[in-house]
Amino acid sequence: MSFLARSSSFVRFSAAGELPDNPLEFIADRISSFVFEDIDDTFEEYSVGWVSVLNMFDSAFAYGSHLYGDYVVLSLRVDERKVSPSILKKFTQKEEERIKKEKQVPKLSRTLRLEIKERIKTELTRKAMPVPAVYDLVWSLSESALYFFSTNKQAHMLLEDFFKDCFGLVLMLQIPFTTAGQLLSDEARQARLEQIAPEIFVSRQVIMDLVDLITEKRFFGQEFLTWLWWKSEERGGSVELEGQGDIIVVFEKHMLLEYGEADYNERLVCTGLQTELKEARTGLRTGKKLEQARLKISKDEREYNLTLGATFFEFRNVKLPKTEGSEQTAQSSDAELEGAVLEKIFLFEELVKIVNDLLRMFAEVRTSEKWPEELARVRRWVHKSADNV
Repeated sequence: MSFLARSSSFVRFSAAGELPDNPLEFIADRISSFVFEDIDDTFEEYSVGWVSVLNMFDSAFAYGSHLYGDYVVLSLRVDERKVSPSILKKFTQKEEERIKKEKQVPKLSRTLRLEIKERIKTELTRKAMPVPAVYDLVWSLSESALYFFSTNKQAHMLLEDFFKDCFGLVLMLQIPFTTAGQLLSDEARQARLEQIAPEIFVSRQVIMDLVDLITEKRFFGQEFLTWLWWKSEERGGSVELEGQGDIIVVFEKHMLLEYGEADYNERLVCTGLQTELKEARTGLRTGKKLEQARLKISKDEREYNLTLGATFFEFRNVKLPKTEGSEQTAQSSDAELEGAVLEKIFLFEELVKIVNDLLRMFAEVRTSEKWPEELARVRRWVHKSADNV
């Protein structure tokens, strides 16, 4: 989904490494060295490079700069010629039959069949039109943080490699556990965070594979989502954020719970209104972990809708508050487009800040002496909720 679309999905990376003393000049030079090169009129099978976020055909950035204030806004375009397996199989078999008739033999050797397949694949690939994929990104230079508007894991790996080749910086995906470590200012709490193990939000023990969970720290994000669900119902949806006052957090429509790991993983999808999510509440009681949830977050007059993922901290299907800037189009003036882009960035950053502040609240209590008391309250809520629905 595009950064400029009405609904967007993204993950966040931190950029590790140092830029030169003239960062803007360096970035502009590196972008120009790694722009996308069209392969439509060539026999090349693959091309990857930077294009304008406003126009996937603009690799010279003639219609819009890559720089918006303190942000670098780009699209990573990937074109690849692909041949479907069924098409390859059809034409390979057709060629095999032709050669068998020509040679008057009942069957072909394995070596010859492989040669035929490779030759046909090359011929079909050259005839195939390149299939484009475009991924938008917003890079905050002041925060060394990057928003990447795709939840595709292969696209993440491509970005990490390409970004390092281009700028010499290492991207690190921000998951709940690592983000919490950055948000905690107290070194003692950071140390305790490293030592925490998964909790069970029910009073009885259930069988689960904890080793991988502890190693990967994915449990931390799942616990955060569960705690946030409880926190949102503690005061009827109102949650007080330090320095910001009350915000509204509502869990609605969709939840995904998981139990077990790898080949033994079970998934439970629950849909419905907040008060109708009986399966989700019962799932918590039986030891399932909240992996994904649809949220509505309101601050002041602005309302955000998103699906938040626990393991990779994915912000899926994000709908930002509607503003005048959201109505801008490619026909708008440069000043109007720049204003619309910066406004979008502001809204995305506000949403992330709210979620990070909620995560900080959880991390602080999770690493404090108050956690056993908080855990007991969450467990009572789980049992009470399951009994009452």
